[in-house]
Amino acid sequence: MLAPLCGLTAAQDGNGMWEGGKERYDRTRITWGSQLPEPPEDGQPRLKDKQGNRARPLLVCVRADYDTQDQQRFDETVEDVDNFQLATRFFECVQISESLAKKAPLLAGLKFKAPTLIVFNAELTKQEVARGRGGVMKGYAAMRKLGQPTYKTKIRKTLTEAKKLLGQFDQVDAARDALQIKIRRYETALSRGQNAKAATLKKSIDKDQAEIDKLYEKSQAAWTELWKIQFADPK
Repeated sequence: MLAPLCGLTAAQDGNGMWEGGKERYDRTRITWGSQLPEPPEDGQPRLKDKQGNRARPLLVCVRADYDTQDQQRFDETVEDVDNFQLATRFFECVQISESLAKKAPLLAGLKFKAPTLIVFNAELTKQEVARGRGGVMKGYAAMRKLGQPTYKTKIRKTLTEAKKLLGQFDQVDAARDALQIKIRRYETALSRGQNAKAATLKKSIDKDQAEIDKLYEKSQAAWTELWKIQFADPK
């Protein structure tokens, strides 16, 4: 008698279905910190971060103190713009409430109202402010403008290649989704004693799983290589 399959079940939601886009979500999720750096002393450009590493450009997201329609629309736009989400990988990202932002020494003298993006170069000597839902694309343009001088790696080219790879990860997710349907068919056949049908399904499942693994490993290797970001030579 055939044994139940092991190790092939995918991540599931409350309905037992594959969470579509999980691979994409994992790669476009923004990692936000909560502590702003201090302004450079005596107006000198910042060269190192708090950990003593080469400073990266800074992206500050000023959020409304309370949930608002503007904030909701802003968040929805951020989630829809892959370029913006991916570009944050080149930045130190800090998210802060409006009330705290207005007390922050680094933001002193800047006029803003949440939701707002404030983009700094790595040295914290230049900044651009982009507000509201339309500010996401304006903020993205500022990120490329103020962020690129820090890197030898080309931001725009990297994002273009990253989006191609996201398409491959979407294929992985879709294939895993289809595989789960086949696995349920296999388990149903097995429970009904339809061993011949179950055996045929298992061969197909094993083949599909091998193809999924191959595509995932190829895509993941390319993804890892793509994000070996190189800094520009110090001036």
